[in-house]
Amino acid sequence: MATEAQKIEYVKALVEWAKDDARQVYIRVVAALGLAGVFVTRFKDLRTLSIGGTVALFLSLGALALAAFLYFLYVSKTHVARRNLAAYFLAQDPRPARTEVVRIFEEHGRLLWFANRLFGGALLPLTWVLVELVA
Repeated sequence: MATEAQKIEYVKALVEWAKDDARQVYIRVVAALGLAGVFVTRFKDLRTLSIGGTVALFLSLGALALAAFLYFLYVSKTHVARRNLAAYFLAQDPRPARTEVVRIFEEHGRLLWFANRLFGGALLPLTWVLVELVA
């Protein structure tokens, strides 16, 4: 059986894990918005794209914007979990902490999964657009 100190350390580790998870998602949000921003502001010759390139560009930009929004929702939900974990830590009652983490990530893990797929799926068409712009 775990001692009280071990239980408190467990809750601290869960809070730290949730914080690291949020940090990774922040990086993805910045990357998604940054990629969209680069294509919208840095390339003045977007009018020279073929029809296929234009469609790929707009679908990719939409996917990146939607991915950034879903990442934001996910971080918002996990922030609530971190607050609850901190409350368990302060109350020195670590029993519900694991249940809280599992609940949050089961309920909102689909947001992260879908956002990751949108982000990854937008990269290939953007590469095609970039090649078309440079060529």
